[in-house]
Amino acid sequence: MLLRIIVFRRDYNIGQIVKKLDATGNLKMETAVVVFGDHGYQLGEHATWSKMTNFELGVHIPLITRVPWMVRDVTKHYTGGGMNIN
Repeated sequence: MLLRIIVFRRDYNIGQIVKKLDATGNLKMETAVVVFGDHGYQLGEHATWSKMTNFELGVHIPLITRVPWMVRDVTKHYTGGGMNIN
């Protein structure tokens, strides 16, 4: 239940930022919004309780972007690392 509350609050706050950008006009078209996250602790998945694993659950991280000057409605799935986002 706590995770749902945290996700809801983060989603709400990001939505507020995007609404403010949309209301400004010029900033809306000149500002990229990038949201990424950590994969967190395993919390018992695969009998592990830390980040020292290469199971898929432990290495995937979300990356969400809103870049007004780029093509919209594009979803890309690729293998990479947090250090080589391009």
